[in-house]
Amino acid sequence: MFKLAIQLYSLREYEADLDGMFAKIKEAGYDGVEAYFYLYGMTAAQLRERLDKAGLECVSMHVDVSRFKNDIDGVIADANALGASMVAIPFMEWEAEADALDIAAIVRANSAKIKAGGLMWLYHNHSHEFKKLDNGKDFFDVLLPNTDSGQINLQLDTYWAEQAGVPVASFIERAGERIGGFHLKDKMEIGSGNIDFEYVLKTAKKLGHKWLVVEQEGFDKDPYESIRISREFVENIAKGV
Repeated sequence: MFKLAIQLYSLREYEADLDGMFAKIKEAGYDGVEAYFYLYGMTAAQLRERLDKAGLECVSMHVDVSRFKNDIDGVIADANALGASMVAIPFMEWEAEADALDIAAIVRANSAKIKAGGLMWLYHNHSHEFKKLDNGKDFFDVLLPNTDSGQINLQLDTYWAEQAGVPVASFIERAGERIGGFHLKDKMEIGSGNIDFEYVLKTAKKLGHKWLVVEQEGFDKDPYESIRISREFVENIAKGV
């Protein structure tokens, strides 16, 4: 069985009561969280204490690309203090081939430090990276050949791939072992749309993933009930893979 984390960006409107938010995440059945961008004005160690109190692990953290470029030691220190095993670039502009080449250069320059810090480096997609340039290439046609699996892999966001008109299953077949993690995301709760999550979980199991990250962009009911529904849906599929 996989462990499940919730991307904290999903609950950004409820973080004024951080301890209450963490307690409700735990009550919804999650094992951990994925941090994003900032640490609520605390040090990573202080945030780790709050998560520990709630019985939650921090499996990964999203970090702005500028920090990877200018403060790689700080990124590693924060991730280690949180107990995270993965760090991810959450977004990058994609207008020209040079954009992906810039990311690849940052990765090649810093991947040895990331690896020495005991971390896996991921790139998290939105939909725009699937847009093809005039030369027929998309973002991944540039990033992946200019890096290797020991440097960076992909955190495939299921919702944004489908929004780009790219079936998740087809991109999984294309990227193969370069998928280092999944963002399980749907229109609302996981399973509310037409994404083939059974195939996603079978792939995650085949690739040896231990954690899956759930994210929701919006809610049409109580958010903690909503993420509980998502968790139950994923766990029910996981029983059969």
